[in-house]
Amino acid sequence: MIYRYFLDGMSTHKIAKELEKNNIKTYNGGDKWHQSTIINILQNEKYCGDVIYQKTYILDCLSKKQIVNHGKRNRYLVSNDHEPIVSRDLYYAVQAEFARRKTKRSTSDSAKTGIGRYSSKYAFSELLVCGDCGGHFRRKTVKKKNGTMHYWRCINRLDYADRFCSNSVGFEENALKDAVCRALSEVFKKRANGMELVKSHLVYVASADDISGDLYFIDKAINIDKEGWCSSTRETFSELLCIICLI
Repeated sequence: MIYRYFLDGMSTHKIAKELEKNNIKTYNGGDKWHQSTIINILQNEKYCGDVIYQKTYILDCLSKKQIVNHGKRNRYLVSNDHEPIVSRDLYYAVQAEFARRKTKRSTSDSAKTGIGRYSSKYAFSELLVCGDCGGHFRRKTVKKKNGTMHYWRCINRLDYADRFCSNSVGFEENALKDAVCRALSEVFKKRANGMELVKSHLVYVASADDISGDLYFIDKAINIDKEGWCSSTRETFSELLCIICLI
């Protein structure tokens, strides 16, 4: 489940919170999950049935100090040492995703820094790109007398005013969600199989399985009214955004 969460786009922090929310205990029976634990599970070769020996070594017999082996001594990989928990393909896919996130480039050469930061915290994270400078949008919160408003605006504009981005505007979050739903409705009007395609992708995301399953829970989560508007629950909105590019 942790491996699939990661490949579905969750950050290690969000995975830890998800495990806590579902009352899943740690190896020691604790309730608190840490990012370091999640990373260790995702990068530990033992989960795919392999073992790397001599990751650490004893400095000398007197001090008995244990040292992390960064290449000073040979390390030995034993493949298929034991029964795996995850498939080798799934393990390698997770390692490739780690590498992708670590080296993720910014969407624009004009961004202040060349390296981007991976984020999966909000539904629009990494999906909104500034039409002026090409930078990613960031979510901001503004407190008003009648409540709290969330909006999205270019990172370059927020951090450096008009120095790198002079014409960017912000967008209120609910207005963005309405725009996405209208776009989906247009797809449904133009493509007869549009809704079935959305459902099939949501089933895949929810179950991590590529076979067709019972669509009852999807029908309850997504409703198309007489005008063709799409209304989605908070739980499925992120998945809807993720499959827009596929339809």
